[in-house]
Amino acid sequence: MAFVEIRGADPVQVKISHIKEGLGDTSKLMGEIGNYLKAAILMRTSRGKDAEGLPFEPYSRSYAAVRAEKGLPTGRVDLFFTGRMLGSMTYEEEKHQVRLFFMSTPRSDSKASNAAIAFYNNEVREFFSISSTEQKAVLNLVKSYIDDLSKGS
Repeated sequence: MAFVEIRGADPVQVKISHIKEGLGDTSKLMGEIGNYLKAAILMRTSRGKDAEGLPFEPYSRSYAAVRAEKGLPTGRVDLFFTGRMLGSMTYEEEKHQVRLFFMSTPRSDSKASNAAIAFYNNEVREFFSISSTEQKAVLNLVKSYIDDLSKGS
């Protein structure tokens, strides 16, 4: 099975791990984080940008020709070619962690799984990562969660 590691998660993971045991079951918070990260990745990827806001590496000349033959745009990289790979991205929350991954869904167009396709795409155009801005947003979700706990909410 192909494994795609989300880059940029370490600073967030380290800070959360220091306080997680005192928080009890944080699966609801982990679900919020998973939902936020999934949406952030999909939104910036739909704009053809990586986590740092830079445009994706252009298509190779041969692949651009294949897309042009099918009447598809070739100027801006579109990782939503069929929508199946990114449509299979999901998250799973647990007591103290959230895992973003690509579900294995049947594909008639390829022998490769969605995870394998995501792994290849991420090697060429790093879309499955967390920017520093997204790290701060996740830490703000955690802070808000802790603030609500301290208020008894």
